[in-house]
Amino acid sequence: MKRCANLVLFLTIPMLLAGAFSLGGCSSSAQENDSLTRVRDPKLSPQRRADAAVIAWAESDPANGNGLERDAVRKSFKDLAWSSNVPWIVRLAVIDQLMNDTDPEGLADSRSMAKLLLPNEQSRPIATYLCNLSAERGWADMTPAIIRQWATDQPEEPEPTRVERRAIERLHPGVDPARVAFDVFMNPQTDPGPYKLRWDLRTRAAAWDVLARLDADGSLRASLVSPQSGVEFPKDDRTLNDLRACYTEMRVVPRNGEELRWLDNLRDPAKKANAAWWGSTRSAVSTLREDQVKGLRLLHLEHVRWAAAKRPDWLRASREELLSELRTRVQGRRTYERAVGVDYTKQIPERLDRQEANLVWGDLLVLLVLDDAIREVAVRDALYSQIAMDRADTTTEYGGMISVAASESFLVTMYPPRPSNRLGDRKFVASEDLISASDRALAHYHFHVQKSQNREYAGPSEGDLDYAARLGRACVVLTSIDENTLNVDAYFPGGYVVDLGELTR
Repeated sequence: MKRCANLVLFLTIPMLLAGAFSLGGCSSSAQENDSLTRVRDPKLSPQRRADAAVIAWAESDPANGNGLERDAVRKSFKDLAWSSNVPWIVRLAVIDQLMNDTDPEGLADSRSMAKLLLPNEQSRPIATYLCNLSAERGWADMTPAIIRQWATDQPEEPEPTRVERRAIERLHPGVDPARVAFDVFMNPQTDPGPYKLRWDLRTRAAAWDVLARLDADGSLRASLVSPQSGVEFPKDDRTLNDLRACYTEMRVVPRNGEELRWLDNLRDPAKKANAAWWGSTRSAVSTLREDQVKGLRLLHLEHVRWAAAKRPDWLRASREELLSELRTRVQGRRTYERAVGVDYTKQIPERLDRQEANLVWGDLLVLLVLDDAIREVAVRDALYSQIAMDRADTTTEYGGMISVAASESFLVTMYPPRPSNRLGDRKFVASEDLISASDRALAHYHFHVQKSQNREYAGPSEGDLDYAARLGRACVVLTSIDENTLNVDAYFPGGYVVDLGELTR
């Protein structure tokens, strides 16, 4: 019964002070004849079920001879550990028993389960327990699983004190955690899985997301990806070789896991149109100067390719020249700032003159291209037609992608959210159809047009900004000011918003 005391050691002090976890004592006086049934009984309190788990495991010890089969208990405990419907206190109690199996074969099975469980674990107490246990026991083979859990967003936990970081530091003493994450990226130690599930790519994407926090400007990754780094990439590893090609040919390093997936799609050998796009874009990028390449991202590349075909003067222009043209365009246009759902202590300025310092050459090129696209007559007409459909549908917001046709003219293609993703008239959820179709898109867009006079919602919401940051995309939101007027706001990863002014019918 001493496992109760050991379990609590892995929980944080604040949780203990708050009374978040207690096994209610480890006395055997309350043993039941069928403790395993009690563990599985959802009608009992979580605490009583957790107590029963300790008893059931002890009763199944072959040395006790109490009649419970250890294999049956182990199977039930694993089922409970995997079930998201089971209270976390019960799950943690059964996981603790499994992780402390004295039988070597049983413990090996438990460790295999932990490797699969930890990456997607939603309960922070359980994730904390598994990370700390791995660090205490020196289970370095848990590193990829810990990295995947580290990649999950935990806004309430300061990055330097994340339990995953502390576990990595204990498992790899003297090694920079960023280098550990890069090593996991290089060798994810994860089976790809059946049916092209690409579990290995998920681990790589998670490692890349961790690096996005530890290597925010990408300089470390660029130095390691560069052919001059001395790091050898296996010839048969498409992900690694695509990454090096992106760096050497496009002068870009994907910033996070979603951008890594984006690159994977762009380089998919089955997508012939993408291969042709890569060749023409590479030629356009090769003409850029060092001052233009600074801060270049995947989201800029289609704009560079289009400008090479239609506005080559922009590719020769400096940052100041592009900024001057953009200033001239927006000067005199009426703009609107969002007034609803905004924390005014954190309000992001939307006027160009307040955002200039944040915009690199590529961002300014994006703004000019999008300004051209939105104001093209065919695009404007299509947007107003889509707005009528959006306004008539109160189950969701509508949106889609801005792209370029074979003729180099602009297109706006709407992708209404799927039925399962319709979360109300004030939320747009991008479908997988939109994501998979927008490899070569200029930007994603959506509407704030629930009513004709909607100016208080002019501009992206906090969720919209998170979307741009997560997907690494340039985005546009169009807000209805009146029956004949829209407000156009473009926004970027990093939270930069630029109001491009009114668009009239």
